[in-house]
Amino acid sequence: MKFRKIFLIVLGLFLLTCLAAEAVFPQTRDVSGDEEVNGLRGFDTAISRLATDSRQFVRTLDRELDKGRYNGTRYEDDVNRKAKSFLRAVERLERVYRVGARERQLLEFAGRMLDQGADLNRIIERGAISPIVNREWERIHQTLRVFARWHREKGRNSTR
Repeated sequence: MKFRKIFLIVLGLFLLTCLAAEAVFPQTRDVSGDEEVNGLRGFDTAISRLATDSRQFVRTLDRELDKGRYNGTRYEDDVNRKAKSFLRAVERLERVYRVGARERQLLEFAGRMLDQGADLNRIIERGAISPIVNREWERIHQTLRVFARWHREKGRNSTR
């Protein structure tokens, strides 16, 4: 009985996380300018762009936080930590893709990356750090929406 309660709690938390990611990264097809990541070339381009943009974003975010009202605060440390965690998740996804991981492994790493991106998105949207940060994050967020759509479509068709 105790195991069942714990299982239901964990399952509920998992479902809430999935719903939160869905709310942050909508899966609609009306996003203009998005390229598909289903094909090998599209995935390669998207992951390269995401990795490059994320590295630049972490540097820009740190610089803008140092210049702004959050300099020296715990908030600055937390935001930088979340941004670096997101970057590590992106780099892990890129690394497993480059070594030829199977689709199921890519889905797992992409899910982790999307979770980190959702956390960072909430912070960026609430923080009003700077227009530069917002502009760079929007570019990343567009790419994340493409990955979220791919993750949802492939995850639904994946044999588990």
